[in-house]
Amino acid sequence: MDVSVLTALFGTPGPLPVEWPAVESWLGTRLPADYRTLASACGPLEIGAALWLHTPCEREGRFDYGTWVRQTHHLCRTAARHFRPSPGLLAWGATRASDRLFWDTWAADDPDRWPVVVFDREAAERGLDPWHGLGVPMAETLLEAVSTGIALPSGTRLGPLAPTARRPAFLAGARPWHPPRSAFGSVSRASRLGSQAPG
Repeated sequence: MDVSVLTALFGTPGPLPVEWPAVESWLGTRLPADYRTLASACGPLEIGAALWLHTPCEREGRFDYGTWVRQTHHLCRTAARHFRPSPGLLAWGATRASDRLFWDTWAADDPDRWPVVVFDREAAERGLDPWHGLGVPMAETLLEAVSTGIALPSGTRLGPLAPTARRPAFLAGARPWHPPRSAFGSVSRASRLGSQAPG
């Protein structure tokens, strides 16, 4: 899908530079082109006042991309300990309802074909399997969330969202993120969600 459809729909709150080689080295994987293009053009986004597209950035005392990735994986692994997710999930977004959005990095060798998997917080709290594979990449997921909404395992829906986007208030004044020296997944994909036993 051409990401220009999304940038035309959302507008461009303003770019925030990303050191993609350093970020991808820290993660231990290349990232999808639609994500890199949207993140480079718009920076972090709050879409429809309900969904956050997190990009590699930081704001002192408010947000750090690397910390967010680690904490998101830990939170979802803990909340869904009775339901093993697919191996190799990698977080990229969140919602106001505390749902999380991931890529299934083991579904395809080509990052541009990674389908999105949603972690449904309400389903996890009710003892239901919270993992819901959408079968489409990130850009198509965002368009679906805006146009028709996405049904979740709990019976709730993500959207349809207003076709608006802005820089999240907590990221006003954010600056480019510099990866720490310790790698997240460069040695192997074991750091990514689902590669370890639930716990």
